[in-house]
Order: sequence, then structure tokens, then C-alpha cells
Amino acid sequence: MTAPFSLVLPVKNGEADLLAFSLPVALKLKPADFLIVLDKPTDPMIERILDKYPSASIRVVRVERNLNWRFHQAYVRRVGYLGAKYDKLLTFDVDDLLYPEVMKGLDYVGKRIDGKDIMVVCCRKFLARNNFMSLIRHGLYEMRRKIFPMTRKAKMQVEKSVKPLIGLYWIYRPWYCELISEKELREIYNGEDTLLQFRLIHQDRFDYMLLDEVGCWSLREANENLLWRQLELGIYFGAKPRSPATFLNCLLYAFLHADPFVMKGFFLGRGLPDSERRHIASSTYSEFIMYGNVKEWAENQGLA
Repeated sequence: MTAPFSLVLPVKNGEADLLAFSLPVALKLKPADFLIVLDKPTDPMIERILDKYPSASIRVVRVERNLNWRFHQAYVRRVGYLGAKYDKLLTFDVDDLLYPEVMKGLDYVGKRIDGKDIMVVCCRKFLARNNFMSLIRHGLYEMRRKIFPMTRKAKMQVEKSVKPLIGLYWIYRPWYCELISEKELREIYNGEDTLLQFRLIHQDRFDYMLLDEVGCWSLREANENLLWRQLELGIYFGAKPRSPATFLNCLLYAFLHADPFVMKGFFLGRGLPDSERRHIASSTYSEFIMYGNVKEWAENQGLA
């Protein structure tokens, strides 16, 4: 018998079309508790979709913007995590069509394995192939997997060191609340997943596990392929001390990931004042994601 668990799903206004696909699929997992966190006021289209799927497990929380938080999504997820009925919970994005395989994470989260408390269990996403560029990116991803074969354990360690959590993971709430404070969440401009991974890496008690299982089909492309995210990575490369190796690493990344705007970001980073470049270069990329506020800057510049 499956242990009771909560599903936590944040939904923004304007995402009704995605909710119409992901909600009925998520209900097939038969969660004991399904908490959907909405913006307040709520898009009427979202309300109509919820009315189509009456379920005793579904609860709805509506959240107004809180000016004490820089990143609304971090606030919304925090409300969801704290409001869930069960300590073992699965959070996912509204564009994720969950696969039954995602349930394998429930067997590991909240347990002690190899001397570590497993606080987070993450599955892979099958990313959308909605256009020519997404097809190219998928092909390059599979090419990289075949060119650089490695053991499952080694591959997990590499992915854990470079790839942020991707919005689909199990959490054991008591340990999450012990590790992640509300104060530090309030201070980030982006990347609540990145903060979680960053804090996990920089301590010894808790760990997270990446299952080599596809946990969902995503209806949107990966977040790192968004234009402003490409610029963000490029700016970080460009702010580093000048060297041919830095340029070649950036160029190679842009080519192998089919992310051309990484190079545009690189030259933007090169053009920053020396003081700004030194400040960026002194941080890790995770810290730059969380505190750089590149998305707002790119939108103000008409670049996103």
C-alpha cells in the first residue's frame, strides 16, 4: 500500500491551458492530498477548469503578492509546502504531465541511505519538442549522453554538481524546513530550486537523489533555454577574467546546447564596468542566478 503523500502545484494566472492537461494526469496518481496554489485574484479560466475535476483530495489556496518577498514563485511554493497535509510531498510545474514512474521517489525521500538523510528526490523530465530548435537541443543532449558514457553513479555526481533541480521533485518537509529559512528565500530574485540545491551541496547531513527515471513529459522547453537564461549564463562567462579558455568554454557550451544567446550574453558581460565584472566573478553561478536579477534587467532592456 502506498504511503499517503501530498501533491503541491503552483499555478500562475495565464496558465489555464496548461492546467487543463496536467491536472487530470496528476489525479491519476491518487494523492491523498492535492494542494493547488493560485494567484489572488484568480484567472476565471483556472476556476472553470478546477470545477471540471471535483475531487475530495483537491484543496485550493489563493496567494496575494507579498511585497516582503522579491520572488513571488518562491513565496507561492513556500505557502504550498507549509500548507500540505503530509510531510512527504511531490512538487511539480503546471506544464508537467506526470508519469507513474515519478512515484518511485516516494520510496527514498525522508529515509537515511548510506549515512545521509535523503531530503529531496528528483526525476528527469522528458522535455517538449515544439519547434526546430527544441528538436536540435534534444538531439544534442542525446549526443552528449552517448559521447561521454559513464557509470550511473558517476553520471549522477556530474549532474548533481552542474544541473539545478528542475521543478519536479519529492521533498521531506521537516528536513526542508530545518535547512531552508524563510529569510533567505525572501532575499532571492530567482531560483528557489537553485537555493535548495545550493544549500544541500554546502552541508553534510542532508543529500538529494537523482533517479534515472523520466518522471514527466514537460509541455514547455527547459527553463535554461529561455532567452534571458541564456543571456544570464553568457554574462557570467563574460564577467570572468579574460582568457582564451573562458571564451572557448562559452562558445563550446553555446554550440553543444544550441543556445546562441549565451554568446550575446558573453559580450554583454565583457562590456560591463570592471567593478561589476569583479563582483559577478567573485560569486558562484548559483549565487548569480539567485541574486543577479538578470530577468528584470533583460526585460527592461527589451532582451527578453
